[in-house]
Amino acid sequence: HTLLGEHAKIKLAPDFTSLVEADISNKLYDKVKDGVCLIPNARMTDKTSDEVAGKYMEYLIAVGSSILKREEKLILLNHEAEGDWDLIEAIKERLTEKQNVLALNNLDAYQVKAVIGHCKLLISSRFHGVVSGLNQSIPTFCTSWSHKYEELLADYKLHENLLDPLKPNEAIRRRSEERRVGKEC
Repeated sequence: HTLLGEHAKIKLAPDFTSLVEADISNKLYDKVKDGVCLIPNARMTDKTSDEVAGKYMEYLIAVGSSILKREEKLILLNHEAEGDWDLIEAIKERLTEKQNVLALNNLDAYQVKAVIGHCKLLISSRFHGVVSGLNQSIPTFCTSWSHKYEELLADYKLHENLLDPLKPNEAIRRRSEERRVGKEC
């Protein structure tokens, strides 16, 4: 409003997807319950600086490896795009401990939201994945290729949950801190 003033046609509104309720089958629920969900986004490789784009895959592999080293279930979730599935396949191929990795593709929007809602932690590069995690009170961290991620985190007063793909150890440290907090609850 400060930039353009008051206009009847311009309004700030929350994301409507937070109102959608989702449910999943018992079989899928058993597979994802209490897992750590990682949602990649191909836009991180074509809408960011050359440095970020070049390090993004290594970042995802480092975070995924850290999750597996803690003997936790890693869920690689394709939130919406074919390019994201290509990233998931490449990540899974490079992870050494594949037995605790679940790669999910071709889920409908309700299933995607439900998977996120049954995880204990979310690290997402997809905007609506972040919305879904925050809305369902899942500890949520994200990377960003657009200002909208920062704005969303600001709405939840979670500025510190923005991760830098150039610093995978920072994501791993924050994830470890989140785990300790979760165990104390």
